[in-house]
Amino acid sequence: VDGSAWLHRAYWGAVAEDVDEPAELEARVCAYVEKYAAVLATELDIAVTVVFDGAAPAQKRAKTLKGTAGPPRPSPQSFVAAVRNTLAPLRNCATLVAPAEADAQLAFLARRGDVDVVLTDDADLVAFGCPRVLLGARVVDGDGESGRTLRGDEFALADLGADAAGHPARFCDWSEDAFLSFCVACGCDYCPQVRGVGPVRARELVESQRDPERVAAALADMPNAPPDYAATFRRAFALFRHQRVVDPSTGDEAHLRPIAGLDRSLLGLPPFDGDGRDDFAELFGPLAARGGGDASPADAPAAAEAAFEQDTDEDAGAPPAARRARKRQAPRCFV
Repeated sequence: VDGSAWLHRAYWGAVAEDVDEPAELEARVCAYVEKYAAVLATELDIAVTVVFDGAAPAQKRAKTLKGTAGPPRPSPQSFVAAVRNTLAPLRNCATLVAPAEADAQLAFLARRGDVDVVLTDDADLVAFGCPRVLLGARVVDGDGESGRTLRGDEFALADLGADAAGHPARFCDWSEDAFLSFCVACGCDYCPQVRGVGPVRARELVESQRDPERVAAALADMPNAPPDYAATFRRAFALFRHQRVVDPSTGDEAHLRPIAGLDRSLLGLPPFDGDGRDDFAELFGPLAARGGGDASPADAPAAAEAAFEQDTDEDAGAPPAARRARKRQAPRCFV
């Protein structure tokens, strides 16, 4: 679960009701997140990991909270510790603070098959390469004898480009890099939108250029492009592909995908004269060996049945029958 999405949803719902007192805000936020987590973990008996944002990349555009007259309200992020403490007693529920953004951490867990699906309110999970997401899920009462559940809009990368009747559309023959180029070209938290370029124009550019570097160059050549746009585009592309994550089983930080081959000069970064392990720290933040991670104790399993036929390192050399058998034995995990 994208815990920060639940946290923000609860926070702004309370603010809309003119709740300003910090203690009451905290109570409302904790109660909301606990309710949603309990439906999944306790009522539906699903193993849940709730992931919260850590440090946002420096390139992410700053967002300010609009306050009212009087003392400023605490930010939603200030309630993470209280929410984690509230969730700690729940069976089947673990929490994790990502080293960077929760989106990248969730994509990491999903891409390697630790979880079946990710609940979020943020479509950025698609750009990060998360195979399957449930967007905007809300608690609803079941029908008949069934209890409460969560319902939202499911999106799977495997279905990208199919219309309502299942017919393939033009997205289907795009590579992952081409699709990510489209996402960045439309404008995102890491890269401003070129004025006059929306989804239609961005799709036309990707269709004609295909290669991310050529897409960046074409956008940078437009008269409305911000200064140094090509390097900004490349850095945004790199942040979606290589943001910092943590392996909960070891506690060590790594990148969402290997950073081999990244060119500092193309990213607009000065030459690096260090040891090479962390030579993109100013973009992604410094890697850290966390020695056991930041996951809370819980009886949620560390491995689970994958939603897609994606091999983990453990399965890479195993025959298909053995992989299927392992997946049948693993408990279902819902993040």
